[in-house]
Amino acid sequence: MNGKATITLFDLLGKARIEREVQIVNGMIKDFQLGLLSNGIYMLRIDSQGVTATSKLIVKR
Repeated sequence: MNGKATITLFDLLGKARIEREVQIVNGMIKDFQLGLLSNGIYMLRIDSQGVTATSKLIVKR
């Protein structure tokens, strides 16, 4: 899968913490930075070409 996608990162309370448009190359997200996001568990939602996928993301620095 190639093209653009919208990535939204939610905390466990449902608040959107990061929302960005990213480039997808060969099914991989290119250049997505978490910035100063705190350690914790988040839900990652990827929307691309009418398809939505959600996954758990654990940030541990």
